[in-house]
Amino acid sequence: MNQEELLNLSVELGAALIKSGAETYRVEESVTMFASACHRYTPSVFAVPTCIIVTLTDEQGRTITKSRRPHNRTVDLDRLERLNDFCRRACKQPFTAQEARKELEAIQARPSYSMPLRALGFML
Repeated sequence: MNQEELLNLSVELGAALIKSGAETYRVEESVTMFASACHRYTPSVFAVPTCIIVTLTDEQGRTITKSRRPHNRTVDLDRLERLNDFCRRACKQPFTAQEARKELEAIQARPSYSMPLRALGFML
């Protein structure tokens, strides 16, 4: 996976975690672990509830940075669990860029909780 692909996937993962309600320290930790898995780049991650910034530095000292402002945040524990599982698996056995993108898209495409289920949760 090249530096730009890894940067894009790292930002996508971080934004998905923020949108799903992950704590900022967990977003930073997960994205750092994901980006470190390929061992060719040194990541630096900064996350707040409204923004994620990821910088990757290669072995020659060249850096690239990307940021994203995730919108429509919610708490979706199922999606968080799937994203965390994706990150853990990527750390054990790194994905190709295509595999990682496909997996992230599949996780994000899953429907969120239905309105009746959310209403029931609010009533409890």
